[in-house]
Amino acid sequence: MKVNTHQLKKIIDLFLLLILFLFLTTNFTKAANLSASGYEINLNIDSPQQVFSTNIDLGLINREEELPLKNIYLEKFILKSAEGKEIPANYIKIETPYFQDTMDQSYRYLLMKKDQVKSWFKIGLLSKTVYLDPGIYKGFINIDDLDWEIMVKVTIEPFVKLNLDEKNIEFSVNNPRETDFFIAPKLYELNIDYNHTDWEVQACLENEFESDKGEILAAKNLFYRLENLNQKTDLLKLNKDQFKNFQTEYSLILINGKEYQEGLNSIRFGIDLTGEESSVQPAGFYSGNIIFTLRILDNNL
Repeated sequence: MKVNTHQLKKIIDLFLLLILFLFLTTNFTKAANLSASGYEINLNIDSPQQVFSTNIDLGLINREEELPLKNIYLEKFILKSAEGKEIPANYIKIETPYFQDTMDQSYRYLLMKKDQVKSWFKIGLLSKTVYLDPGIYKGFINIDDLDWEIMVKVTIEPFVKLNLDEKNIEFSVNNPRETDFFIAPKLYELNIDYNHTDWEVQACLENEFESDKGEILAAKNLFYRLENLNQKTDLLKLNKDQFKNFQTEYSLILINGKEYQEGLNSIRFGIDLTGEESSVQPAGFYSGNIIFTLRILDNNL
Protein backbone atom coordinates (compact mmCIF):
# COMPACT_ATOMS: atom_id res chain seq x y z
CA MET A 1 0.00 0.00 0.00
CA LYS A 2 1.41 3.33 -0.98
CA VAL A 3 1.29 6.21 1.48
CA ASN A 4 1.42 9.67 0.06
CA THR A 5 3.41 12.49 1.63
CA HIS A 6 0.36 14.16 3.14
CA GLN A 7 -0.77 10.98 4.92
CA LEU A 8 2.77 10.34 6.17
CA LYS A 9 2.99 13.81 7.66
CA LYS A 10 -0.38 13.29 9.34
CA ILE A 11 0.77 9.99 10.89
CA ILE A 12 3.99 11.61 12.17
CA ASP A 13 2.04 14.52 13.71
CA LEU A 14 -0.32 12.10 15.47
CA PHE A 15 2.62 10.09 16.76
CA LEU A 16 4.33 13.21 18.15
CA LEU A 17 1.07 14.32 19.80
CA LEU A 18 0.80 10.87 21.41
CA ILE A 19 4.38 11.14 22.74
CA LEU A 20 3.68 14.64 24.13
CA PHE A 21 0.44 13.46 25.76
CA LEU A 22 2.20 10.53 27.45
CA PHE A 23 5.01 12.81 28.65
CA LEU A 24 2.65 15.40 30.16
CA THR A 25 0.42 12.76 31.74
CA THR A 26 3.36 10.98 33.33
CA ASN A 27 4.83 14.18 34.79
CA PHE A 28 1.47 15.43 36.02
CA THR A 29 0.85 12.15 37.77
CA LYS A 30 4.27 12.32 39.42
CA ALA A 31 3.72 15.88 40.58
CA ALA A 32 0.21 15.26 41.81
CA ASN A 33 1.37 12.11 43.65
CA LEU A 34 2.99 14.28 46.38
CA SER A 35 0.70 16.25 48.68
CA ALA A 36 1.14 18.74 51.51
CA SER A 37 -1.15 19.55 54.45
CA GLY A 38 -1.23 23.27 53.75
CA TYR A 39 -1.06 25.99 51.14
CA GLU A 40 0.02 28.86 53.40
CA ILE A 41 2.17 29.46 56.50
CA ASN A 42 1.48 32.49 58.71
CA LEU A 43 3.92 33.69 61.36
CA ASN A 44 3.46 36.65 63.70
CA ILE A 45 6.22 38.05 65.92
CA ASP A 46 5.66 40.85 68.44
CA SER A 47 8.34 40.29 71.08
CA PRO A 48 11.94 39.02 71.30
CA GLN A 49 10.93 35.36 71.32
CA GLN A 50 11.54 32.64 68.77
CA VAL A 51 8.39 31.58 66.90
CA PHE A 52 7.62 28.48 64.81
CA SER A 53 4.87 27.42 62.44
CA THR A 54 2.93 24.23 62.93
CA ASN A 55 4.17 21.21 60.99
CA ILE A 56 3.43 20.96 57.28
CA ASP A 57 2.98 17.26 56.58
CA LEU A 58 4.03 15.73 53.26
CA GLY A 59 2.99 12.38 51.84
CA LEU A 60 2.39 10.30 48.76
CA ILE A 61 -1.22 10.33 47.57
CA ASN A 62 -1.24 6.79 46.14
CA ARG A 63 0.98 4.59 48.27
CA GLU A 64 0.36 1.56 46.08
CA GLU A 65 2.27 3.15 43.25
CA GLU A 66 5.99 2.69 42.91
CA LEU A 67 7.90 4.94 45.30
CA PRO A 68 9.78 7.90 43.77
CA LEU A 69 13.34 7.09 42.83
CA LYS A 70 14.77 10.33 44.15
CA ASN A 71 14.95 12.36 47.33
CA ILE A 72 12.53 15.26 47.81
CA TYR A 73 14.00 18.67 48.67
CA LEU A 74 12.73 22.07 49.80
CA GLU A 75 14.36 25.02 48.05
CA LYS A 76 15.73 28.10 49.82
CA PHE A 77 13.27 31.01 49.71
CA ILE A 78 13.24 34.78 50.34
CA LEU A 79 10.90 36.70 52.64
CA LYS A 80 10.50 40.27 51.39
CA SER A 81 8.28 43.26 52.24
CA ALA A 82 6.42 45.39 49.71
CA GLU A 83 9.19 48.00 50.20
CA GLY A 84 11.82 45.46 49.14
CA LYS A 85 13.29 44.81 52.58
CA GLU A 86 14.25 41.22 53.32
CA ILE A 87 14.40 39.07 56.43
CA PRO A 88 18.02 37.80 56.48
CA ALA A 89 18.38 34.08 55.77
CA ASN A 90 20.19 33.54 59.06
CA TYR A 91 17.08 34.79 60.92
CA ILE A 92 14.91 32.03 59.39
CA LYS A 93 14.98 28.50 60.79
CA ILE A 94 14.01 25.32 58.98
CA GLU A 95 13.26 22.05 60.73
CA THR A 96 12.88 18.74 58.91
CA PRO A 97 13.59 15.16 60.04
CA TYR A 98 17.14 15.71 58.72
CA PHE A 99 17.90 19.40 59.35
CA GLN A 100 17.40 21.88 62.19
CA ASP A 101 19.23 25.15 61.56
CA THR A 102 19.02 28.62 60.00
CA MET A 103 18.46 28.94 56.28
CA ASP A 104 21.90 30.40 55.47
CA GLN A 105 23.43 26.91 55.75
CA SER A 106 22.34 25.59 52.35
CA TYR A 107 20.18 26.13 49.25
CA ARG A 108 18.22 22.85 49.28
CA TYR A 109 16.97 20.97 52.32
CA LEU A 110 16.19 17.26 52.40
CA LEU A 111 12.54 16.53 53.25
CA MET A 112 11.95 12.94 52.12
CA LYS A 113 14.31 10.16 51.20
CA LYS A 114 13.48 8.07 48.14
CA ASP A 115 12.21 5.13 50.20
CA GLN A 116 9.81 7.24 52.32
CA VAL A 117 6.08 7.79 51.91
CA LYS A 118 5.67 10.72 54.33
CA SER A 119 7.61 13.49 56.05
CA TRP A 120 7.17 16.97 57.55
CA PHE A 121 8.79 20.39 57.93
CA LYS A 122 8.23 23.69 59.73
CA ILE A 123 9.81 27.11 59.63
CA GLY A 124 10.59 29.58 62.40
CA LEU A 125 12.02 33.01 63.12
CA LEU A 126 14.78 33.85 65.58
CA SER A 127 13.92 36.24 68.41
CA LYS A 128 16.01 39.06 66.89
CA THR A 129 13.63 39.19 63.91
CA VAL A 130 11.36 41.48 65.96
CA TYR A 131 13.99 44.25 65.71
CA LEU A 132 13.58 44.45 61.92
CA ASP A 133 11.26 47.06 60.43
CA PRO A 134 7.62 46.25 61.28
CA GLY A 135 5.42 45.17 58.41
CA ILE A 136 4.40 42.18 56.29
CA TYR A 137 6.99 39.99 54.58
CA LYS A 138 6.05 37.34 52.00
CA GLY A 139 7.70 34.52 50.12
CA PHE A 140 6.98 31.18 48.44
CA ILE A 141 8.33 27.72 49.20
CA ASN A 142 8.98 25.33 46.31
CA ILE A 143 9.19 21.59 47.00
CA ASP A 144 10.24 18.99 44.46
CA ASP A 145 7.24 17.25 42.83
CA LEU A 146 4.66 19.29 44.77
CA ASP A 147 2.09 20.74 42.39
CA TRP A 148 1.83 24.12 44.17
CA GLU A 149 3.91 26.71 45.98
CA ILE A 150 3.39 27.20 49.71
CA MET A 151 3.04 30.88 50.56
CA VAL A 152 4.78 32.20 53.69
CA LYS A 153 3.46 35.38 55.30
CA VAL A 154 5.36 36.94 58.21
CA THR A 155 3.99 39.87 60.21
CA ILE A 156 6.46 41.81 62.35
CA GLU A 157 4.42 43.89 64.77
CA PRO A 158 5.54 47.33 66.03
CA PHE A 159 7.51 46.70 69.20
CA VAL A 160 8.96 48.89 71.95
CA LYS A 161 9.80 48.09 75.56
CA LEU A 162 11.13 50.37 78.31
CA ASN A 163 13.50 48.51 80.64
CA LEU A 164 14.19 50.32 83.90
CA ASP A 165 16.44 48.85 86.56
CA GLU A 166 15.61 51.66 88.96
CA LYS A 167 13.38 54.68 89.31
CA ASN A 168 15.03 55.92 92.48
CA ILE A 169 17.47 58.76 91.75
CA GLU A 170 20.22 59.54 94.25
CA PHE A 171 23.03 62.09 94.45
CA SER A 172 25.20 63.78 97.06
CA VAL A 173 25.48 67.55 97.25
CA ASN A 174 28.81 68.55 98.79
CA ASN A 175 30.07 72.08 99.51
CA PRO A 176 27.00 73.82 98.01
CA ARG A 177 28.45 77.29 98.65
CA GLU A 178 31.21 76.68 96.10
CA THR A 179 28.83 76.75 93.10
CA ASP A 180 25.32 77.90 92.21
CA PHE A 181 24.60 74.84 90.06
CA PHE A 182 25.47 71.26 91.05
CA ILE A 183 25.95 68.67 88.27
CA ALA A 184 25.54 65.01 89.22
CA PRO A 185 28.50 62.92 88.01
CA LYS A 186 26.42 59.76 87.51
CA LEU A 187 24.42 59.06 84.36
CA TYR A 188 21.12 57.16 84.52
CA GLU A 189 20.70 54.89 81.51
CA LEU A 190 17.41 54.57 79.61
CA ASN A 191 17.36 51.03 78.24
CA ILE A 192 14.78 50.76 75.46
CA ASP A 193 14.22 47.93 72.97
CA TYR A 194 12.36 48.92 69.79
CA ASN A 195 11.84 48.35 66.06
CA HIS A 196 10.40 51.79 65.25
CA THR A 197 10.73 55.34 66.56
CA ASP A 198 7.09 56.41 66.93
CA TRP A 199 7.14 56.61 70.72
CA GLU A 200 8.16 58.86 73.57
CA VAL A 201 9.07 58.50 77.22
CA GLN A 202 7.32 60.81 79.66
CA ALA A 203 8.50 61.51 83.20
CA CYS A 204 7.20 63.10 86.36
CA LEU A 205 8.28 63.27 89.99
CA GLU A 206 6.60 60.72 92.22
CA ASN A 207 7.65 62.70 95.29
CA GLU A 208 9.98 65.53 96.22
CA PHE A 209 13.65 64.81 96.62
CA GLU A 210 14.66 64.67 100.26
CA SER A 211 18.07 64.54 101.92
CA ASP A 212 19.22 62.17 104.65
CA LYS A 213 18.86 65.16 106.98
CA GLY A 214 15.25 65.83 106.03
CA GLU A 215 15.95 68.80 103.74
CA ILE A 216 13.55 69.09 100.77
CA LEU A 217 14.73 69.85 97.23
CA ALA A 218 12.05 71.88 95.47
CA ALA A 219 11.00 70.50 92.07
CA LYS A 220 11.75 73.84 90.42
CA ASN A 221 15.42 73.38 91.37
CA LEU A 222 15.79 70.01 89.60
CA PHE A 223 17.19 70.02 86.05
CA TYR A 224 18.20 67.37 83.51
CA ARG A 225 19.88 66.84 80.15
CA LEU A 226 20.15 63.90 77.72
CA GLU A 227 23.54 62.41 76.85
CA ASN A 228 25.14 59.42 75.15
CA LEU A 229 26.25 56.90 77.74
CA ASN A 230 29.29 55.95 75.64
CA GLN A 231 30.56 59.49 75.13
CA LYS A 232 32.62 61.07 77.89
CA THR A 233 31.44 64.52 79.00
CA ASP A 234 33.66 67.14 80.60
CA LEU A 235 31.53 68.28 83.55
CA LEU A 236 33.60 71.44 83.94
CA LYS A 237 32.33 72.64 80.56
CA LEU A 238 28.65 72.16 81.42
CA ASN A 239 26.44 74.93 82.79
CA LYS A 240 22.83 75.47 83.75
CA ASP A 241 21.89 76.75 80.29
CA GLN A 242 22.58 73.28 78.86
CA PHE A 243 19.95 71.69 81.13
CA LYS A 244 16.15 71.70 81.10
CA ASN A 245 13.98 72.29 84.13
CA PHE A 246 12.21 69.18 85.41
CA GLN A 247 9.38 71.11 87.02
CA THR A 248 6.07 70.89 85.18
CA GLU A 249 2.40 70.68 86.08
CA TYR A 250 2.06 67.55 83.95
CA SER A 251 4.40 64.77 82.81
CA LEU A 252 7.15 66.12 80.59
CA ILE A 253 8.33 64.46 77.39
CA LEU A 254 11.76 63.29 78.42
CA ILE A 255 12.86 61.71 75.13
CA ASN A 256 11.38 60.45 71.85
CA GLY A 257 12.26 57.55 69.62
CA LYS A 258 14.26 59.54 67.09
CA GLU A 259 16.40 61.14 69.81
CA TYR A 260 17.08 57.73 71.33
CA GLN A 261 17.99 56.30 67.92
CA GLU A 262 20.49 59.15 67.50
CA GLY A 263 22.30 58.01 70.66
CA LEU A 264 20.73 60.05 73.48
CA ASN A 265 20.25 57.15 75.87
CA SER A 266 20.93 58.49 79.37
CA ILE A 267 20.01 61.29 81.77
CA ARG A 268 22.26 63.60 83.78
CA PHE A 269 20.74 65.64 86.59
CA GLY A 270 21.61 69.12 87.76
CA ILE A 271 20.48 71.09 90.78
CA ASP A 272 20.04 74.83 91.16
CA LEU A 273 21.46 75.41 94.63
CA THR A 274 20.12 78.94 94.93
CA GLY A 275 17.36 78.97 97.52
CA GLU A 276 14.87 81.58 98.68
CA GLU A 277 16.21 85.01 99.70
CA SER A 278 19.82 84.22 98.83
CA SER A 279 19.85 81.03 100.88
CA VAL A 280 21.70 77.95 99.65
CA GLN A 281 20.37 74.40 99.26
CA PRO A 282 21.85 72.46 102.20
CA ALA A 283 24.44 69.74 101.58
CA GLY A 284 23.37 66.15 101.95
CA PHE A 285 22.53 62.85 100.30
CA TYR A 286 19.33 63.38 98.30
CA SER A 287 17.02 60.75 96.88
CA GLY A 288 13.65 60.70 95.15
CA ASN A 289 11.54 58.70 92.71
CA ILE A 290 10.76 59.53 89.10
CA ILE A 291 7.91 57.83 87.25
CA PHE A 292 8.79 56.98 83.63
CA THR A 293 5.93 56.21 81.22
CA LEU A 294 6.25 54.84 77.69
CA ARG A 295 3.73 56.30 75.23
CA ILE A 296 3.21 54.88 71.74
CA LEU A 297 2.40 57.51 69.13
CA ASP A 298 -0.44 56.77 66.73
CA ASN A 299 1.24 56.98 63.34
CA ASN A 300 -0.71 54.16 61.66
CA LEU A 301 1.96 51.53 62.21
